[in-house]
Amino acid sequence: MKKVLKAVVVIMIVAASVVSVKHAFSEGNTYTGSSLCGMCHKKRDNASTVWEASKHANALAALSTDEAKKISATAATDEKCLACHTTGHGQESGYKAGGDNSKVENVTCEACHGAGSGYKSIMSKKPDIFNSGLIVPSVAVCVKCHNKNSPTYKEFHFTAALSTIRHGTEDQMKAPLVQASYIGLAKCSMCHKNRDTSVDMIQASKHIKALDALKTDEAKKYSADPANDPTCLACHTTGYTDPGGYDPATADANVSGVTCESCHGAGEKYSKTMKSKDDSIANGMVIPDEKTCRKCHNSLSPTFKGFNYDEAVKAIAHTKK
Repeated sequence: MKKVLKAVVVIMIVAASVVSVKHAFSEGNTYTGSSLCGMCHKKRDNASTVWEASKHANALAALSTDEAKKISATAATDEKCLACHTTGHGQESGYKAGGDNSKVENVTCEACHGAGSGYKSIMSKKPDIFNSGLIVPSVAVCVKCHNKNSPTYKEFHFTAALSTIRHGTEDQMKAPLVQASYIGLAKCSMCHKNRDTSVDMIQASKHIKALDALKTDEAKKYSADPANDPTCLACHTTGYTDPGGYDPATADANVSGVTCESCHGAGEKYSKTMKSKDDSIANGMVIPDEKTCRKCHNSLSPTFKGFNYDEAVKAIAHTKK
């Protein structure tokens, strides 16, 4: 156990300048605790089992180790550490030093999916669950804690990290989680510009200008440096943190903004099998649905004003020529 906790602390302890982990989607909702989540999920899928075996489930205990105390003498009560080693820290129903924290100790289900009081009783209803606070976790959720402000930060790649905590039904777990590199808009365009209207659509859309939006005065109202803020880049660029994806150091225009691969997945492998839809899906091509869009179009964004999936899809529709 000591070795496990030491590993947790090396990965998860955060620094004074950690990105805020307050979730806007939790305002109005309260945390219900992983035990309540488990009442249903232990019957439906392996989510509870995966979480209980993860480093997230031991995140708070990691702050009491000698390794943690090398970074902060009072790690177990240090607000900066608790921000990423507990759930909902700083929120009304979240973790509070000295309070009843039985539902919010460690990094629980709701640290990634949002406070559950609003959606726990309607889990089979869509889009009601999304409109009631359920979050589809994406890199934007993870990089609030897994970022370079951590004194023990090591390279973080979203898809690789996801593979260690992946959970779902038996059928969902049978589908391969393909890890591939992003190839960029130019390579997608080589074929699609003659086949369909997708290239024209993306070039005319707000998506392709998403990174430019971070360079405006309006964006600076929400972040001191939005063009380099991990939580902003996660939804305003393509493949952020993953191989071939956007890197502020290189600022590759082919993965700047929200491009084809933001919705369809990293194209390294499926771009070679596009003649077969089944083969392409097996090689990682995503057929976008509401969950795809909700990874960014959710109340985690400080400018979120609601999201109508059906209307949004019409705005980016593309067809064969």
